[in-house]
Amino acid sequence: MNAADEFRLSNYDYDLPEELIAKSPSDKRDHSRLLIIDKKTNEFQNQHFYDLPNYLNKNDILVVNETKVFNARIYGTKKTGGKAEVFFIKKLNDDQWEVLTKCAGKIKVGDVIYFNEQEFVRIDEILDNGSRIVSLLISDEIFDFLQKNGEPPLPNYILKQRGEDCNNKNDCDRYQTVYAKEYGAVAAPTAGLHFTDEIMNQIIDQGIEVVKMILHVGYGTFAPVKKDDIRDHQMHSEDFLLNDITVQKIKEAKSKGGRIIAVGTTSGRTLESCADTADFLKSNKGSTNIFIYPGYEFKVIDGMITNFHLPKSSLIMYIAALIGREKLLKAYKHAIDNNYRFYSYGDAMLII
Repeated sequence: MNAADEFRLSNYDYDLPEELIAKSPSDKRDHSRLLIIDKKTNEFQNQHFYDLPNYLNKNDILVVNETKVFNARIYGTKKTGGKAEVFFIKKLNDDQWEVLTKCAGKIKVGDVIYFNEQEFVRIDEILDNGSRIVSLLISDEIFDFLQKNGEPPLPNYILKQRGEDCNNKNDCDRYQTVYAKEYGAVAAPTAGLHFTDEIMNQIIDQGIEVVKMILHVGYGTFAPVKKDDIRDHQMHSEDFLLNDITVQKIKEAKSKGGRIIAVGTTSGRTLESCADTADFLKSNKGSTNIFIYPGYEFKVIDGMITNFHLPKSSLIMYIAALIGREKLLKAYKHAIDNNYRFYSYGDAMLII
């Protein structure tokens, strides 16, 4: 294949048996399977997530994303009594949010959606991308209100697979990392879902530093790449925070020969967004729309823990940038042949 093949969307497709799509998490977080991918030897090893500490070295750094998923999906009613779904995407200010709405019939500017017969939100603007700007009409703090009355924002493919049995009380716990701190994500940073407090403590006891950052995973993480030439894809923006302490510890680890291992693409995107080739890495707060695909030269990370991603997604292209597209597809074939579970609630891989 020539170099142009690396940028052809169709070359990031693969066939996945439907039964390998995980519609619920493993019985225990760290009992999910872990595919070890050695970048130097090209070897694969089948392990479990509780084996992770055996593959980490002293002076390595794990970078985790402390964003917290909130119950972004809530069901109310229109004035007519018809059911209306509101999916909160992004906070714009203290009073306004960008949302998606789903209901029978049209919804127009000025319409009010009710919850338990009380005014909940008012439609202020309808955007070209189909989302809405709404004003909050409740006195409660919105995250508290949604945690009490909303539902976890599970991906649509999970809800579709579950059918009528779409609600699972376990989701509020398991679609959240054990170290989540700050509400703001409408999708889980799924690589972190496998960690337990015990695994974290074991890693730290081995002299491996766990450092933290925040990137609030946005709704755009589910958006498929549609351009035939992936270089034409416009990536969505997500808000992040990388503090001085994390930056300093990463620099210290690098100076000692340690590996920087991102827990998930969100951690990796944040680090690479804040990297400057002149002086390596800077703390920062802002938003990033960095799109990492083959040809990208990584400035910070040496390895990654990540789940198995959807075909033709920006996430699978990110992993292809790290290990090469052909090796990625071989790894996915190995995972399919060995009945790994895929996507958000599925198994993981460690790339080192």
